Amino acid sequence: VQNSPAVSQETVNSIAKTLVDQEAKKLILAHPLSDSSFTLTAKDGATMSGGVLTTNGGTAEISNSEVLNFGTDDFTISTSVRFQRNNEIEMILYKNMGAPTYKGYGLRKMNDNVIQGILNDGKGNYLSLNSVGKITDTTKFHDISMVRKSGILELWIDGEKQQTTIPEGAQGNYDISSPVPLIVGRTDNGYYQLEAKIKELMLTKGAFTPKEIAELQKVQNSPAVSQETVNSIAK
Repeated sequence: VQNSPAVSQETVNSIAKTLVDQEAKKLILAHPLSDSSFTLTAKDGATMSGGVLTTNGGTAEISNSEVLNFGTDDFTISTSVRFQRNNEIEMILYKNMGAPTYKGYGLRKMNDNVIQGILNDGKGNYLSLNSVGKITDTTKFHDISMVRKSGILELWIDGEKQQTTIPEGAQGNYDISSPVPLIVGRTDNGYYQLEAKIKELMLTKGAFTPKEIAELQKVQNSPAVSQETVNSIAK
């Protein structure tokens, strides 16, 4: 990494500090969708081409994994989405047990074009957080992140922090693990169909800012740096 012309020493130092601070040996799951670190299965008309998922009225799934089950830990969900319509409720991703407990988490665009993050522990503790900013431009990809840090939920759009929950004891710091697949593009029962293209998806334990995510992706995407090297830094 240090000798790679694509990665500066400053970047290496920043990544190393971030990874150590966030106990990143537990973290890394996903990178661009073309990466092979997890299996994203397109279904019901959705297609994958060149690392881009196009929903086409369909969906995609990632099999249940402990890496996706954040429990009470800090986490970061980051994705890049080009929506194809406005003023519709559209589920970006959903890992939730459904009725009657609805335990799990989700990220969606609402019919007023704000982004909403959802956490539910299945025991009556439910948290939803709406962004201040709206996404109405369907001509480009937008970077969207949902981050839980010490029980506080944050939303980011295109690198700008939108809003956080107000800390009230352990608000938002409850167990959201659920033994079901992660669904991209709708709920488990087919509601809130997403019409969009998605080119990146990252889910990790640990709280990362968009800048830190960009630095991590820079290393992961460098032709001179392998995933094995990134994992080695994490350790």
